[in-house]
Amino acid sequence: MKNETPDFGKKGPQYGSWIPYSVVMVSLAAALALVYITFIGSMLIANDMALITFLPLGYFVFSVTDSKRDVAVVFILQNIAANLGGMLTPFGNPQNLYLYAHYHIANGEFVSIMFPPFAVSIALITLCCLLLPKRALRIQASQQGQGMRLPPARTAFYLALFALTILMVFRLLPAWLVLAILIVSLLIADRKALKMVDYCLLLTFGTWRGLRLCAMCFRLYCKETRCSPPCCPASASAMCPRPFCFRSLRRIIPRCWWA
Repeated sequence: MKNETPDFGKKGPQYGSWIPYSVVMVSLAAALALVYITFIGSMLIANDMALITFLPLGYFVFSVTDSKRDVAVVFILQNIAANLGGMLTPFGNPQNLYLYAHYHIANGEFVSIMFPPFAVSIALITLCCLLLPKRALRIQASQQGQGMRLPPARTAFYLALFALTILMVFRLLPAWLVLAILIVSLLIADRKALKMVDYCLLLTFGTWRGLRLCAMCFRLYCKETRCSPPCCPASASAMCPRPFCFRSLRRIIPRCWWA
């Protein structure tokens, strides 16, 4: 297939109007932009959220330019980019977050381990994009929207909250402090956002975390008090003195919570 490259200085039947009244771009450049923004976004907002955010953007770009034949290939590249880009940060994908939290890997060590495959991934995904054909994409002046401008204050507010959550994941701020700041800030500035939260999903993760916490506390409790599980009431008076158990629990619960 012959590659088509736009002529940015001429008017003709291929483009219909002068450049000031129409937007002309190349499909290769559009694909690179969409893949890279998904790649980078997965490092900050996790791979699944990057796909939910940027796949509709990719469909919109190629649909308004009447080039839907490129949608399938770009979608595949965006999916690959989301999974490859998310490997660099602890919150880039769920597997990273589990390994980072469970084995208490240091921030610098984690990045140094994942950077070599991350660099190779950038090269490979770029090479795949360069294999795409170059075709002219055009948005007629009648199809161009007026655009939407984000409120500066509101944008800065949410960026600051997002930065706090990242610092919390990197263990630079305690989780309870960040959670308190988030709740208080949203109650003051945007109460509607709290109504839009999927609390059932949070409850699912919270229940799993709670069960894991109870199991770990029970194992450490029995280890410190030298009780053989199950710690039955009949042997509790002989093997597990009550005052010692309470002191043990005060030491055990914080250890389990951050494990």
